[in-house]
Amino acid sequence: MKSNKLLACASFLILTISLIGGYFFYRRPFIKQITNSPFIEKKAFINTEWGMSVKEVQQVNRIELERIQNYERYYSPKKALRDLKKLEAYKETGIKFLGREATVTYIFFNNRLFQYHVFIQDSDKSALEEDLTRYLTKEFGFLFIRNDEGLGLRRIWQKKDRIINDWFYQDDLCLIKKYSAGFAVLYLPIENEIR
Repeated sequence: MKSNKLLACASFLILTISLIGGYFFYRRPFIKQITNSPFIEKKAFINTEWGMSVKEVQQVNRIELERIQNYERYYSPKKALRDLKKLEAYKETGIKFLGREATVTYIFFNNRLFQYHVFIQDSDKSALEEDLTRYLTKEFGFLFIRNDEGLGLRRIWQKKDRIINDWFYQDDLCLIKKYSAGFAVLYLPIENEIR
């Protein structure tokens, strides 16, 4: 009986190590493909789809986006990108997400949506963590790599067409304890076109 449990644990450990395949980091995780999904996801965030223009995102969400000058905070361009004017960032504030006010940042390459970030805050750490985890696992599944280094980055999902990261941290500069959580989704088919 003990040998069966030991064999099962060893098999799980070997499977886990083979799935991870190496060290990972935010910009480009070195993770073997976990999903074999034959289709490419079109839906981005709420009403938006990957590849939409700034104008189309504004139309489907019935909002006016605010341009952000420092997109580098949200996206580090590939070294091969010669024309940085092709990258643009816009934000939407005041949107309701998981019962909280959120800020959404959209990143465009050649006027095509290829990345977005969502940030929310709450003073209730447990509720914020539970709500975001429930949403992310529903949207992206339970196969993720956990980061236990304590740097804010918590999990990474690697899909055939997307990389998803989420963060969770305490805001140190608030008088009342507040926690921030966020996630980013990078759409690889458009990011791979960046030159």
